[in-house]
Amino acid sequence: MVNARGAGLVPAAAAILPPVAPGFIPARDAWSENIVNDRYILTPDQTRLYYQKIGDNPNIVVIPNGICLLEDFAPLARDRTLIVYDPRNRGMSDRTGEGDINLDVQDLDAVRQHFGIAKLDLIGHS
Repeated sequence: MVNARGAGLVPAAAAILPPVAPGFIPARDAWSENIVNDRYILTPDQTRLYYQKIGDNPNIVVIPNGICLLEDFAPLARDRTLIVYDPRNRGMSDRTGEGDINLDVQDLDAVRQHFGIAKLDLIGHS
């Protein structure tokens, strides 16, 4: 399967993407108008995490480090709320000088708690 930019997707990611019309490429205006929030979340240790949220659906997809992938995953916002954020020390989030997988998990939990999410779908990438 190929994404909107023509890059290949791994099979797991391809399985979750909704079908789109052949040749569909989401224009920046088509998804940027629908950004509900473009702000910061404050973690318990006072680190600001930058996020963008599209949609207002109870089915929620969270993508850490997903700001740069927002255009590619925008079709998911047709029937889901999409939340992308920069973990600490990345993108537009605060630099703390420290970082490890435990802090990444704490950041994800801070996002979950901020939005009052009990259940979410998580998309990871590397």
